[in-house]
Amino acid sequence: MGPAPSIVVVDANVLYPLTLRDTVLRAAAAGFYQLPDEFLCNLFDLDPLAFVEMLREQAGDLIKLPVTFEELLERLARVVPEFVVAVRRLSPRP
Repeated sequence: MGPAPSIVVVDANVLYPLTLRDTVLRAAAAGFYQLPDEFLCNLFDLDPLAFVEMLREQAGDLIKLPVTFEELLERLARVVPEFVVAVRRLSPRP
């Protein structure tokens, strides 16, 4: 396995090598970065009904690998669980 992805942060006179994971965590802590779950929840809060409709349309538009709305939510829950909880509150399972 190769080395972890990294970047370099410059601070006046010193170079700090950081792994990408460390950088993302520091940026999130400083408020400069939103995790995907938080980002989608914020978008969802702007217009919940429209967001649910968009997800239903997306599920219906998948032709090569068709999925139901519920299957789409199950897949999304692996990556953005809080977002899926918010969607399910508005659109409970049948």
